[in-house]
Amino acid sequence: MITLRLRITLVGAATFLSSSVLGFETRAQGKAPVSRLGAEGAVWSFASTSTACFAGSDSGVFVSKNGGSYFFRTSLRTGVVGLGTLDQRVFATTVAGLMYTTDDGNNWIPTHVTEFYPRKFAAIGSTLFAEWTGAGVFKSTDSGMTWTATNTGLTDLATTDIIAIDTLLFVSTSNEPWFHLPFGRVFRWTDMAGSWSTATYSTAWYSLASMGTQLYAAGPYAGIECSPDGGATWNGLGPPYFSVLRVAANSTTLYLIDLPGNLYWSANNGKSWTKASAGGLSDLGVEWLATYGPSLFLATNKGLFRSTDNGESWNDPIESSLSPAAFRLEQNYPNPFNPETTIAYSLPQQASVSLTIFNTLGQRVATPVNETQEAGYHEVRLNAAGLATGVYFYTLKAGGHAETRKMILVR
Repeated sequence: MITLRLRITLVGAATFLSSSVLGFETRAQGKAPVSRLGAEGAVWSFASTSTACFAGSDSGVFVSKNGGSYFFRTSLRTGVVGLGTLDQRVFATTVAGLMYTTDDGNNWIPTHVTEFYPRKFAAIGSTLFAEWTGAGVFKSTDSGMTWTATNTGLTDLATTDIIAIDTLLFVSTSNEPWFHLPFGRVFRWTDMAGSWSTATYSTAWYSLASMGTQLYAAGPYAGIECSPDGGATWNGLGPPYFSVLRVAANSTTLYLIDLPGNLYWSANNGKSWTKASAGGLSDLGVEWLATYGPSLFLATNKGLFRSTDNGESWNDPIESSLSPAAFRLEQNYPNPFNPETTIAYSLPQQASVSLTIFNTLGQRVATPVNETQEAGYHEVRLNAAGLATGVYFYTLKAGGHAETRKMILVR
């Protein structure tokens, strides 16, 4: 007979179910689904670590640990206008001040830094930088606990974006006070110099991106330009009529959105461009264009959108106001794992749910979930520290539905 010891723990706004079975520790968290985040208000920011990506919205922060297929609500439920990362630490700019999490949003800790509202962040080593439009650039050398202004040589404080490439830091500015005349520059900062120097000619720059050591700067008057040498020289990319709102890149592809709301992509560093068929993105009020793995994300005034086909189509990662369409058991991630992994599943309706772990002999080694659960997406995080290396199977039974998947524990 297997004894299951349960413990209910309240953490922030979330309720966790913990159990310990034969040394196999699990923690399951039922969370409301989020898709597009449209029902949750505007999405203002996007950030990622090596294991998860995050979206900051009017109603808090949401996290995805499966490449952005769907997002779960974290325990931070207040409006967030900025997100940034330093290794696995994620920072959120809220009206109450700067907060951070080290456990993918289960717990948020205040830094006690208030009246500080950066939108975007960048890191060089253990130093974190943040840009705050109208106030310039700030840096922290103690993991975000204290901040100091770093504006020597930064002649324009109307910052729009910030990015780090190796040991170089770049910030773009756009100051258009008189009849929309394009005043602004891209500035470069090095730790050796300890001050900013100009890296581009004067015009309005809205967005920065990088691919390896290549730096890209984009704006409504200059289009998109590329610097292969840390801002020393620049080359124009694409047709001269590009009036660019946002630019982003992954390891192989460069993306841009122009002011009319069309998305273009290039796989040859801007020598040629392909226009995605899905237009009209300007109607969404695009705040952020970002990549995470093979996915492209739009953070907009109407929610979060994801594309996996270079913008030909866009889908809602999860819809907070709708239940999933079917029972579904996801592949655990990571897999293989050591010793922790996560199992996610969806319920289209309330159901009596059991999630059971078996070894290759068909012996039950754990039942992390055995209860009635509401419709929605659910996660179970497993710690297999007490199990031997090998192949295991996990089975979900709910509402007459049964599904089994394989996972591999590797020491």
